[in-house]
Amino acid sequence: MKKKVMFLLIGIFFLINIYFVNAVTNVTGCGVLNVTNEIYELNVSLSSSFDCITINATNITLDCMNYNISFGNATGGFGIIVGERERAGFNNITIRNCYLIQNESGVNDSAIFLGPNSENIVIFNNTIENYGEETLGIMVGDESVNANISSNRIYTNGTGNAGGTASGIEMSENGTNAVIEDNMVIIVGGNNSGIFLRDSVSETTIYNNVIWIMGNRTISDNAMGGIVLDQNTYDLNVSSNFIISGGSLSLIAEETEEDVDLTLENWTMAGGGYDTAGIWVWGDNSTIDNNLIISFGELGNGIFLNSVEGINITSNIIVTLGEQGDGILSEMSENASRLFYNNLIGTFGENSSGIHLTQDWYSNLSSNNISTLGNYSHGVFFNQSSNITFTNNIIETGESTSYTLYLNTSAGNLIYNNLFNTSTNDSGVFINNSDMSDFNTTKTSGINIVGKSYIGGNYWTNVDGTGYSDDCTESNGDYICDSSYDLETGGSAIDYLPLTLTTSYAEEDSDSPGSSGGGYPTFRPTEEELKNGYTKFLYRNWKISFKVENVSHIFKVENVNATNSKISISSETQEATLSVGEEKKFDLSGDDSYDLQVKLNSIDSSKANFTLQTIHELPESENGENGESFSEKIDILLNEDSSLKWIFLAVIIILIGILLSKGRSMKRSSRKK
Repeated sequence: MKKKVMFLLIGIFFLINIYFVNAVTNVTGCGVLNVTNEIYELNVSLSSSFDCITINATNITLDCMNYNISFGNATGGFGIIVGERERAGFNNITIRNCYLIQNESGVNDSAIFLGPNSENIVIFNNTIENYGEETLGIMVGDESVNANISSNRIYTNGTGNAGGTASGIEMSENGTNAVIEDNMVIIVGGNNSGIFLRDSVSETTIYNNVIWIMGNRTISDNAMGGIVLDQNTYDLNVSSNFIISGGSLSLIAEETEEDVDLTLENWTMAGGGYDTAGIWVWGDNSTIDNNLIISFGELGNGIFLNSVEGINITSNIIVTLGEQGDGILSEMSENASRLFYNNLIGTFGENSSGIHLTQDWYSNLSSNNISTLGNYSHGVFFNQSSNITFTNNIIETGESTSYTLYLNTSAGNLIYNNLFNTSTNDSGVFINNSDMSDFNTTKTSGINIVGKSYIGGNYWTNVDGTGYSDDCTESNGDYICDSSYDLETGGSAIDYLPLTLTTSYAEEDSDSPGSSGGGYPTFRPTEEELKNGYTKFLYRNWKISFKVENVSHIFKVENVNATNSKISISSETQEATLSVGEEKKFDLSGDDSYDLQVKLNSIDSSKANFTLQTIHELPESENGENGESFSEKIDILLNEDSSLKWIFLAVIIILIGILLSKGRSMKRSSRKK
């Protein structure tokens, strides 16, 4: 009997526990939620002309169940506020699945406001529409800890002023250990930012967000960017975000409640984004990596740094389209190390630079790939900047008025093992009022920027393939030009160890007849000879040097036996073994078409007879016809006509806008009333 009573009591205990753990309180109107350890759920949409919901206790979950909360008036108001105004927030709060809409354009509003000193906050899967001056999507108060803001969709349309911004997400001063990830933030209006971390925010991750800011910066003291790291912020990680700064999409036809024609001809795209940045940095000791940044406006930069130290900018893709739009602009960062590594940067406006340093010292720029296509632009611009290490970079310009490297009042820089591809008829380097910089390091063994075995100076080429490194004499076999290169006539800028891809050096060849001291010869047929078919008997280790599309290549016989011969072709090595009578085609330029045909005609003892002929043929498709896949056709079109690249990019952005518009329409029609 006692056992039955005991089991009955245990059962009752578990039933009571399950009841209280899973119990929820329905919210049917705006008001105060103040029961600790409670789960609140909306079962209707709510509306208030000022504040709607106030959370005044710890350990509360508010689940809006995708119902609407409308709030605010012309003087202000909050949709959800944790802690009363001017008072501290609460801990262990979750806000999820809410659709917050500001009633009208107001001032100093927030859809979600967390009071100061809030801890362990989760804001998940909410949709926010804000309008007005200094209106914020999500505001995290001072000294808050462990906020997780994820998978929210935020749209703000308003303006910032000298007192504040209309940002999508803002963390106030001294917050720490936050995670802001997987959000979509769209900001319309001047002096506003997508995500803004205020003074002294630290140890926070901003990851995998999509951010688009549309507006101009008109207040000089305000920062404006897709992501802003304010003064004294530190130990931040900004990674894998997609950021568009500037630009806008709009329908030419007026939108109505009826079906809207969303075909391409009814959309227009504008510029904007004056004096903004994809990422704006005033703080220190942070990492910015693997972001995709597109900047449209005049003075619109991909990444802007001012008076910072300890910043690592790595593996970002940055495109700037506006005039004076720099890929990375760093100002007044003296006596502090910064690393710019492995970034892919393209600038297309006039007077733009891939990387622009002004009053910078001790930065390291390494392994970046930079292209500038606008007039009067620079691959890299050093202005009053010294003690910079610049190595392993590839720099290319597209206009004869542009420079791969511009040094203005700069000195003491170390510039080596880079590939400079200029559109000018000289070195592509401009030096003004600058003291000595070194354009080479000491010759050392190691793979250099063009794949050869010694590191020394730089490779100097041009868009025609007739630069100094392309045509210099090299007779020692180290692929370093025999003579130094004066970068400017009569100047002191000299590369004493310029790199090259060709050599006339002949090593001793023990396999060729009469070889004692004879060496391995390298033959150099003319372009016409190769076009008509160049035939030559070659022994093992003999070479033929030639060019395809102004890029140098080496054909080498690796081995010869009675029935076949092994060959290699570099710069990027390809190998093949041919039998007598066999021929093979090679793609040397990486454009998915064949550039060279090699045939082994015969073998006579230890020498082989080859015919090399330049061609331009497409590979055969599976049905035996020459053809390309859809993606290959797109690649060929884009390579042949650079203007198509921007049409293609515009179409992609328009399609994104159409998808967003459709998504919002579907959301409105499907959410509960």
